[in-house]
Amino acid sequence: MTGRIFYLSSAFLLFHMALPHVALAFQEHGAREGLYVHLLAHICFGAAMLWLFLMIKNSDIWQQRHWRFIAWGAALLTFWNVDTFAGHIISLLHPERCLPIMHTSTELIFWVWYVCKLDHLVCVTAMIFFYLGLKQLLTYLESEGSPDRDIRQEK
Repeated sequence: MTGRIFYLSSAFLLFHMALPHVALAFQEHGAREGLYVHLLAHICFGAAMLWLFLMIKNSDIWQQRHWRFIAWGAALLTFWNVDTFAGHIISLLHPERCLPIMHTSTELIFWVWYVCKLDHLVCVTAMIFFYLGLKQLLTYLESEGSPDRDIRQEK
């Protein structure tokens, strides 16, 4: 019974994603100044996440599974920032082609914009990677012992 519900709901979601009705995933900005600051924030946050990924990748801690999860979460957030930045730019340059009420547009720019609007799938996946990495890091620290734990035990 559970398998049928899973397959039925998966088929429904895939069908629903193929026929967009209203895509409201992006935060739209009224004034240009707010959009420019928002885009600058995407650049800074994306650069910080790329830096975090590269620092972990190029160090010895890459060998530990929990740090790899955190690094892949940072890599996904880097991709998320690029994806969202692209979606903002497309909606800025082509506002008439990126209306959320367009149901059957055949223009490529609309579909690129629509796929960029699915950025929450990347962001949620990144958060799952961060959660798994931090959870495993906590388990590792509790099992292996950390200097802070040893100090607490001596007191």
